Amino acid sequence: MAAVLRSVAHRRRPSVAATIGTTAGGLYLATVRPWMRKCGATKAETETVLPGDEFVQDAPWAEQTRAVTIAAPVDEVWPWLAQIGQDRGGF
Repeated sequence: MAAVLRSVAHRRRPSVAATIGTTAGGLYLATVRPWMRKCGATKAETETVLPGDEFVQDAPWAEQTRAVTIAAPVDEVWPWLAQIGQDRGGF
């Protein structure tokens, strides 16, 4: 982006690479990044207050909620979750 701004300030045409890079960065920030911040989460999940939210109250750029829906009963999923952590599950 800096290369494009310098070119415009000096009334020169920016390079193709700088233009493509600036455009790609803008598209990423406008489309991909917002989707990634809420990947898999429902609207209700993104609006719910979660543990730890009180530590980052005034940082909307830091809000990220990701979720996975598992079509299985809790008693089948819990053993898999219980093995995750320090000194467990092969870590």
